[in-house]
Amino acid sequence: MPLRVMSKIIFVSLSLTGFIFADLGPFWKTKPEVYKKMREDRYVVVSAHSNDVDKGKKLTVISAGIIHAPEDFTHQQILDFKEYPNFLSYILESPYDPTTRNIFFHGAVLGYHVHMTIHVDSEKTDTGDLINWKSIEGSYVGMQGTIKEESLDSSHTEISLDSAYVGKSLGIPAFILDWGLEFAAQRTASGMRSHIESEWEKSKKH
Repeated sequence: MPLRVMSKIIFVSLSLTGFIFADLGPFWKTKPEVYKKMREDRYVVVSAHSNDVDKGKKLTVISAGIIHAPEDFTHQQILDFKEYPNFLSYILESPYDPTTRNIFFHGAVLGYHVHMTIHVDSEKTDTGDLINWKSIEGSYVGMQGTIKEESLDSSHTEISLDSAYVGKSLGIPAFILDWGLEFAAQRTASGMRSHIESEWEKSKKH
């Protein structure tokens, strides 16, 4: 598979660590049957699509799910960026500089490597936390998104993640847009959820 295509898959995975509202809005909450599956069947919502804009093409990827852990614990786990390589196989390095609030991602898929500097800012909301991030150096400069964490109750957190990138062209074959990006997003969201829930169970034993 071409380097450019593999790099795009990596960028989606990183953006979803990764896991908003951008152009689509919280569509999963407007569909009772979908939200019921999220609550009862651990369904992870994923949407990946591209459309024409004035500057070329825009790619948007959104994912949402419910984690069986408190919001404050979930937030701390997501902010522990340096641990990502331990449970997300495509991330080789992700050191974090607390002074600049920059993450230095080094990702690889099938031997292809991508380096990105992501700046992050976190703020409290009425229902939890919101993390804003943007690529400022390396691959896909200007790519940006959010991670929203909303407390549903004392032991459940709704988490939603998004990424958006605008370029003259996306360089992604149709079969990648139609299947590959959503597959990458699904794996990322599920992997992050599994890790957080595992760490929460461990914490309760101490």
